Amino acid sequence: MTALNELAELSRYYGSNPDYVLAGGGNTSYKDEEHLYIKASGTFMADIEEDDFVQMNRSRLDAIWEKTYPPDPEQREAAVKQDLLAARAPGSQSKRPSVETLLHSLLPHRFVLHTHPALVNGLACSKDGEKAFHRLFPEGAVWVPVVNPGYTLAKTIKDAVDTHCEECQENVEIIILQNHGLVVGADTREGLDALHERVMQTIDSALLRQPDLTEVPIDERTESEWATAIRRAMCAENQAIHILPSSNREILRMAGDEKQITPVSSAFTPDHIVYSGHRPLYVQDGPEKLPALLAEYCSREGSDPRIIIVKDAGFFACGNTKREAELARILFLDTIKIAVYAESFGGSRFMPPEHIRFILEWEAEAFRKTRT
Repeated sequence: MTALNELAELSRYYGSNPDYVLAGGGNTSYKDEEHLYIKASGTFMADIEEDDFVQMNRSRLDAIWEKTYPPDPEQREAAVKQDLLAARAPGSQSKRPSVETLLHSLLPHRFVLHTHPALVNGLACSKDGEKAFHRLFPEGAVWVPVVNPGYTLAKTIKDAVDTHCEECQENVEIIILQNHGLVVGADTREGLDALHERVMQTIDSALLRQPDLTEVPIDERTESEWATAIRRAMCAENQAIHILPSSNREILRMAGDEKQITPVSSAFTPDHIVYSGHRPLYVQDGPEKLPALLAEYCSREGSDPRIIIVKDAGFFACGNTKREAELARILFLDTIKIAVYAESFGGSRFMPPEHIRFILEWEAEAFRKTRT
C-alpha cells in the first residue's frame, strides 16, 4: 500500500464516522521529504480518493514563514492565498489547497489528522476547558485559543508549538483548538489511530454525563402547524423551503424557556456557523407569532435562521435544499451534544461575536459551503 493510498484510507475511516467529522469538516495530510499531500478544499473526507489530495512543495510552504505580509487582514490573507497556490506541485494546479495547509505543514509528523469530535469540542468549547485540558494532557499537548482561520490561526499554532518545544523539551503531538477541534500527528497510521483514541478516551473519562438523544416524535398536528407556519413565513415568491422536524429528550430538557436554551443559543465552531447558522431562533408562543419573530430575527441577524427551536416540541431545520436542511439538522444535533459534554467543564462557551462575524464574511468558508 502506498502512503497516499493509506492517507485516503484513513481519511475515509475518520470522515465516515459522525463521531469524528461531519459534512465537509476535518482534514488529513501526509509528508514525504519533498512534498505535503493534503485534502483539497471542498472535498469530503468520507469519500475522498487519492486524486483528491493536493501535492504541495514543502520548501515553498516553509518559505511562507519567512515572509512579511501586509498588516491588513484582507490583504494578508489574499497574499498568503497566492503563495499557497504557487506552492502547488505540477499536476495539482487545478485543485485548491485546504485553508489549513499551513497548520499541517508546520508539524513534523508524517501523518496529521484534524477532526471535530463533539466529545473533544465539549472540552474545547467550554468555560473551564483550558484548565481541564492542562490537567488531562500534561505532556506533548498544546491548547490554542480561539483565532480566526487562515494564516492567523496557523501562525498562532506555530508560535504555541515552538514555545512548547523550547520550554518543555518535547515534541507536540496533540493540539486542541478552542472552539474548533482536534489535531494529532504521528509518523505511522497505527500511531495516529492510537493517539486519537487516547484523546477521546481521556476526555470521555472526565465526563459527568452523556447526552440523551433518544428521539421523541413530535405530535403530528403540532408538526404540521409549525411546518406550515415556517413555510409561509420564510418562503419568498416561487422559492421552495425544505423543513426537517426533529426532537429528542435532550432538546426537550433545554427548550423549556430562554434560560434553559442558553447552552445551545449560539455557534460553537466554524462548521456550526456554515451549516446550521450562527444563532437559532427560539419560539415560546404559537405559530401565529412566527412571522413577527422571523422579521425581527432577520432584521437583527441579517438572514433567516437555519434552526427554529419550538418550546416543548423540538426543533425544525430549514434549508433551500433537502441537503441543506439535513446538514443543518445534523450540525444542530452536534451542538446539543457539545453543550451536554461542556457541562462537565464549566458549561458552554461559544465563539466570540467578532469571530462569528469573520466566519460569516470569510470567502473561504463561503466556498466550502457551496460544495455541500
